[in-house]
Amino acid sequence: RCGDANCSAGNIIQTLDSTIGVLGSNTALALDRMSGAPVIAYYDSVNADLKLMRCGDPTCAAGNVSQIVDSAGTVGQFASMALGSSGNPVISYLDGSRLDLKVALCGDATCTSNNTITTVDSPVSTGQYTSLALDGDGNPVVGYFNPTFADLKLARLGIDVTPPSVRINQSIEDPTFSRTIRFAALFSEPVTGLTDDGVIVGGSAGATAARISSSNPNRTLFSIEVTGMTSSGTVTASIRANAALDAAGLGNTSSTSTDNTVTYILDNTPPTCV
Repeated sequence: RCGDANCSAGNIIQTLDSTIGVLGSNTALALDRMSGAPVIAYYDSVNADLKLMRCGDPTCAAGNVSQIVDSAGTVGQFASMALGSSGNPVISYLDGSRLDLKVALCGDATCTSNNTITTVDSPVSTGQYTSLALDGDGNPVVGYFNPTFADLKLARLGIDVTPPSVRINQSIEDPTFSRTIRFAALFSEPVTGLTDDGVIVGGSAGATAARISSSNPNRTLFSIEVTGMTSSGTVTASIRANAALDAAGLGNTSSTSTDNTVTYILDNTPPTCV
């Protein structure tokens, strides 16, 4: 990592993958938007795999994660990469065994799960010297070389690389004496797989349980009931990341809110008979 704009001083060089053999060719690099940490796609020529290295800090000094993205045959040459809006890598590359152009859409930031690999162009030998960018909708656009006909080609993909977002807010009179606190979670697109475990409850009132009580027909709006409060205080609810999946198999981002806190008043006064 260069110490100045001209790389003339303060440079830091790290060895990231030193497994025996030839590693690190055909690299593609992007920087995490939030941390500035490098993300590198590269070819492992020893095992003929496409690999990804996600650095734990801007200088790759600690916390680095290395992951095999594709190992089906000889894969990973001519890699190009961009990061989606959630920070998940999208990688174009050559499948050298089949001589196809492929694109890997990673299911998380380190490509450890829920990856989707697509063969984009396969009629003849194709897919060398790829260059990938994401359009305004987050869809991959790939330029590449077809050596059979010595042609420049372009593929604009309809792959969904934008994960669903979710906003959760309280939906009950606040403050409340009710022993059931209601929240509403609104996803940006239809999702499946949301369960009670996907809800995180918190606050000072000691709430212990959440239940998905209902959803609208297209599964974008979910009603959530939180119970188990043991004292007066606050009750909060949020949706954890990857708690639900969209049609493309992408997990949701962590929830946001404008008001996901309810003040709960514990009423221990028994009713009196008048």
